[in-house]
Amino acid sequence: MKITLTRKTSAWGALRYFTFYKNGVHQGKLFTNVPIEIEADPGDVLTFYEGWFQFYRRIEVTEDTKEITIINSKKLQHVFYTCVVLFLILTLLFLSAQKLSTFIIAEILIYSGIQWLFRQQTYHFTVKKKTESFASYSKKSIAH
Repeated sequence: MKITLTRKTSAWGALRYFTFYKNGVHQGKLFTNVPIEIEADPGDVLTFYEGWFQFYRRIEVTEDTKEITIINSKKLQHVFYTCVVLFLILTLLFLSAQKLSTFIIAEILIYSGIQWLFRQQTYHFTVKKKTESFASYSKKSIAH
C-alpha cells in the first residue's frame, strides 16, 4: 500500500532533511514541503533520522496508515529560548572549573545534551488513518 510522507516545517525548524529508512533499509531523503509516496506493508517500521546527533523517530505502519506528517511543535520559540538560557546557566556554573580541558569537555556535553533535547521537542509526528468511504459503508450495512 502507498503511504504519503510530508514534512511541513518552518524556518524555526532545522533546515536539514530527514533521512528515512523502512525496516532498516535506506529509502531516501524527506525535504520540507516535498511529499513522497512509498510502498509499505502493515508491520513495517519507518525510521526518520535528522542531524549530526541522530535525532530519530520510529513509526510502525498499520493497515490503516495513510499519511505521516511532520510539523513543528507549537511552542518552538519557547523551547529554543529555554534551551539557550539553560546553556548559559550551565556555562556560568562551569566557568569555575580549574582546568580548561574540563570546561571544554563540559561545554561539549552540555551542548550535545541540549541539542538532543531541542530536537526531541521540535517535531510533532502525525499519523493519518484511512477512512472508509460512504459507498463501502452502505454496502456493508445492506449486506447485513
